[in-house]
Amino acid sequence: MNTEQKCPIWGTAAKVVSSSDAFEEPENGKAVLSIELKTVTYSSPRAGGEYSVGSRITAKLDAINLDVKIKLTDWIVEQNRFGAIPEITSETLERIKSRSILSVFERADRLLHFIDFKTSALGDIVSLFY
Repeated sequence: MNTEQKCPIWGTAAKVVSSSDAFEEPENGKAVLSIELKTVTYSSPRAGGEYSVGSRITAKLDAINLDVKIKLTDWIVEQNRFGAIPEITSETLERIKSRSILSVFERADRLLHFIDFKTSALGDIVSLFY
């Protein structure tokens, strides 16, 4: 897919990696497409990598404050380092709010791990963009 859109968290450039529609089962037994249940997976350098978000949550992401955006980005980076593509849900946002912002030391440590991951030898050029 790889179409360009805005990152729902930061409003910066992001790629849509995949998009899926969910179906609801109404009382009459026929499955009906519900636009509200659409899930999109983004790849956003500003948000720290890939993440999925349902359309119900997308509107909430625009309204969260800067501290929560920073904590959410830290969580996305953490999940991506473990090989997971996290899904942002209402429960995720509530849990994220209680996290603390990384210290300067922790951020520096993550930067060094990133550089180590991106290079194979001392003196290599490090690309900070996707």
